[in-house]
Amino acid sequence: MGTFLKQPYPYYYRGRSLIILLGLLFLASTSFNYFFEPFGNNPAEMKFSFFWICVIHSLNAGLTIALVVFVAHFVVDKDNWTTGRELLLWSIFLLAVGIAQFFIRDFVYDNPRNWTTRYLLEEIRNTYLIGGILLLMLVSLNFNRLYFQNRVQAQSIIIQPRKRPDQNRSIAIRTTVQQDNFSLNPDAFVYAHSEKNYLNLYLEVAGTTQQKLIRMPMKQLDDQLEDISDLVRVHRSYLVNLRRVLSVEGNASGYQLQLEGATIPIPVSRSFIPSFQERMESMG
Repeated sequence: MGTFLKQPYPYYYRGRSLIILLGLLFLASTSFNYFFEPFGNNPAEMKFSFFWICVIHSLNAGLTIALVVFVAHFVVDKDNWTTGRELLLWSIFLLAVGIAQFFIRDFVYDNPRNWTTRYLLEEIRNTYLIGGILLLMLVSLNFNRLYFQNRVQAQSIIIQPRKRPDQNRSIAIRTTVQQDNFSLNPDAFVYAHSEKNYLNLYLEVAGTTQQKLIRMPMKQLDDQLEDISDLVRVHRSYLVNLRRVLSVEGNASGYQLQLEGATIPIPVSRSFIPSFQERMESMG
């Protein structure tokens, strides 16, 4: 179980993925509550038809999740997302949704006991009972689907022995601070890792890998290296030298690379997989 919780997992809660997720949750929640009525209902208490109450509860849940995602955006480490963090975030979602459903009881139900602790705990319990079961099933199924899909794709990538060019190329790199401008030998480049407005460059010097910290965003470096086909962006925070790839492994969030000269595996996120595979194939 501990190994499963530490497995890389894609972070879906931004952009188009978030919109699709909220839409699917709205449809699934409305349909499930309307057709199955998991906790029964008392028509005498309803201020609206049962269908519209299901719609209101689903809209309330979606807005609550969107609010939690907005707050989480400033707190969570999206680049190192795991199944454990996914489950923890969803447990927070479910707690917040349960509380939010309690606060709208007066709007949808005519019951003098709406504001009692009993109904607060009942709303939270009901949310966890339904959401928790679906959550464990969906995360497990999605993890296995992505894991095996990416493993198969990774195994299809052929890494052939490649000789590095003999010539000593040199590229002038402009940084955010002019006095920090420097020359880069693409042959010596292992990978770059961004941290906010700083970059950690890992370069081979006299047979060992050394780290160089510079002040510049990843996009600025990527733009200046676009003519060097061996140096490729594979993640929002990583740019690598493809000629140093030793192995490619798949996981639920994409690929992981082992690079010559690197001591850690380098992630390839799902959005960068097509361009990574295209570059790898063109080097064969």
